[in-house]
Amino acid sequence: MSKIDGFGYLNDTENIARRAELMAKKGYGDMYIRHYLQRLEIPEEWVDKALDSMDKDLAEEKRIFINIKKKPEKGREKMIRYLYNRGFDMDTILDAMYERQEP
Repeated sequence: MSKIDGFGYLNDTENIARRAELMAKKGYGDMYIRHYLQRLEIPEEWVDKALDSMDKDLAEEKRIFINIKKKPEKGREKMIRYLYNRGFDMDTILDAMYERQEP
C-alpha cells in the first residue's frame, strides 16, 4: 500500500503532476523530482506521466539557466556541483554550460 492511497483526492495523477511542476519551478531537475516522488511510493507510471506532462517552459535546460542567473557569483565547478545536486543530468548541465545561451 502506497502512502498516497486513501488521500481522497479527486485526481491523484493531477496532484502529482502539480507537485512535480512546482518543484520544477523552484529549480529542481527531473532526477531530483523523480527521486522525491519515488520516496513517497508513488507508482512509477504516475511519476513518468507527471514528468512527461510538464510544461515546455519548464524544460531542464531553461531551469539550469534560471539557477545560473540566481547564483551568478558561483564559479564554474561549484555551479556544476550545485546543479547536479539539484537533480540535473551531468550531460545536460555540461551542454548548457558550454552553450551559455539561453534556449
